[in-house]
Amino acid sequence: MKKLFFSLATVGVLAGSAIAADNINISGTVLPSAYVGFTSVGGQTLLGNTGQFIGVDINLADISAGGTFATITQPVHVKTNHLPGVTMTLTDGANGGNLKHATTNDTIAMSYQLMGSAYNIGTTGAIDLITGAVSLGDDTASVGNFVMTPATTTLTQLAGAYSTTLIVTIGLK
Repeated sequence: MKKLFFSLATVGVLAGSAIAADNINISGTVLPSAYVGFTSVGGQTLLGNTGQFIGVDINLADISAGGTFATITQPVHVKTNHLPGVTMTLTDGANGGNLKHATTNDTIAMSYQLMGSAYNIGTTGAIDLITGAVSLGDDTASVGNFVMTPATTTLTQLAGAYSTTLIVTIGLK
């Protein structure tokens, strides 16, 4: 038969702990996560400590000089398990959200709205998308819109491709 040996120091530590007699305390943490996109994100698997935007290419089509690209409205879908909510921030380097010519400094001004409020790329900061966990199922509903409005081009607008890349940061509040 083997004997158990406890030193006085071990007994002192066990006696002084916060664990009540006759209890086994078990705990764990479910990490916060969110997916955001312009189409349903219900099929996405929530991964711990991740805020991710599902990337998208938006083509404004072709217009003649003096014309105006159509306004584009994209529904914003969110899937999360994070009750405090989810935010979205947009940046694009030095373009300020404007479309820039591929080879020159010519630009086409753009204005944006996110969740019904004007959004200035690079200066507005984080906007609340939701303030509570929504739709853990496979069919998430839109929680608002992201609206992109290009300015009218001039009659002498330089021909060529114009673009910008918006960097999206999804935050867990």
